[in-house]
Amino acid sequence: MNKKIAVLGDNGYKSLMATMSEFQGTTYIHLREYLFDEDGGIDFPTKKGYAFPADHLDTIIAGLTELSNYLGDSFRNRYSKQLDLFYDFNS
Repeated sequence: MNKKIAVLGDNGYKSLMATMSEFQGTTYIHLREYLFDEDGGIDFPTKKGYAFPADHLDTIIAGLTELSNYLGDSFRNRYSKQLDLFYDFNS
């Protein structure tokens, strides 16, 4: 079972969530798109997403930081709220 860690974006019917799970003794982090089912009142995962071992998180954050630096200030200003949420998730 996945444990919800953070909602990284939400528009009412579709959201991006960070979750954690364990499989065969390894902890995984999932960044996945979820859809909201109004009839059932629950979010359910879609195929759109990515899972990686938790011990790769520092490498992924370093890569995203490099990407953000490459894209420049206009990107950081536009997506600062989302980036702050991601960095808070790592704390």
